[in-house]
Amino acid sequence: METGSKIDKLVIGARDLKGHLGRYLIQGLVVSVFLHSALIALVGLLPKRDQPIAKRRTTDSTIVDLRKWIDDPIPVPPRPTPPQKPDDSKFVPIEEEPEVIDSLVPEDLEMPDLASNVPLDGSIDTGAFDGISGSFGLNTGELKNAGTVDPWTIFVPREIDPQPLRDFNPQPAYPKLASKAGVEGIVYVWVHVSAQGDVIGWHVIDVRPAGLGFEDEVARVIPQWKFTPAIQQNTPVAVWVSMPFKFKVSN
Repeated sequence: METGSKIDKLVIGARDLKGHLGRYLIQGLVVSVFLHSALIALVGLLPKRDQPIAKRRTTDSTIVDLRKWIDDPIPVPPRPTPPQKPDDSKFVPIEEEPEVIDSLVPEDLEMPDLASNVPLDGSIDTGAFDGISGSFGLNTGELKNAGTVDPWTIFVPREIDPQPLRDFNPQPAYPKLASKAGVEGIVYVWVHVSAQGDVIGWHVIDVRPAGLGFEDEVARVIPQWKFTPAIQQNTPVAVWVSMPFKFKVSN
């Protein structure tokens, strides 16, 4: 009896639910539409966030023709041409005649003359010797005897030339033989002047004319001469100097 009553209740409930089903569906649909509309409206009212812009990758679509670079050879700079050797056959040698030097000392040196002021057979009066001739000096070391060492082998530079002291330069006498014959002459002498100004050597290099005693008279007086020393860098030095002695006869 209880089972039959339960079944009857279920049948009655199903009939009641079926009768209200349409109304419940409509109500549920309305509520669903309302909720969805409200949710969509709420999402639309929210502030929009800035979305990061994705970096775009760019590509270069230029087409390079590699064959052009491969086929074209690398230019090579031209090599410099070697210098041409001169043609020796075009040059004709010129034969030059050597210049003949007549004397070791030039003849146009300006020197005081050793002139005679008395008749030809008398003595002479020599003038004061003003200086030495030439602007070059040589040094060959100490001379033991006149004429044993060539005085033109080694050059000695100097800034100031030696000068003869006026009171210590006795003049040579006029040779008697030349004075009687009325012959004039000239003697070229190299004189070695020490660092103290003393004559430590001499050498007669030329006599014109020879054999009349001109060089003998010069050799007698030249050792007595005194000079101011030659100076090089504020230091006295020994040098050789050239001196011409001219003998002239005055009537």
